[in-house]
Amino acid sequence: MKVINVGKDNATFQQIQALKDNRNKRAQTKLFFVEGVQNIKNALEFNWEIEAFIYSSSTNLSLWAKSILNKAKYNYVLSPASN
Repeated sequence: MKVINVGKDNATFQQIQALKDNRNKRAQTKLFFVEGVQNIKNALEFNWEIEAFIYSSSTNLSLWAKSILNKAKYNYVLSPASN
């Protein structure tokens, strides 16, 4: 697992935003977003490959959230100015 800090002016942030907002980008990359605790739990239960977790540096993650971070290839930590 690689932790990457991302700010609003960062190219990675722009790519994440494009994937989130643009259906064609998601289709091209064959990636999609799963949001919410229950949906993430379901994805893990069905052994889906997790490319990345994206979360804010200003958010206090639960123990459960911290325990699953290593299941992704990348962890993108958004700076408060990016939220």
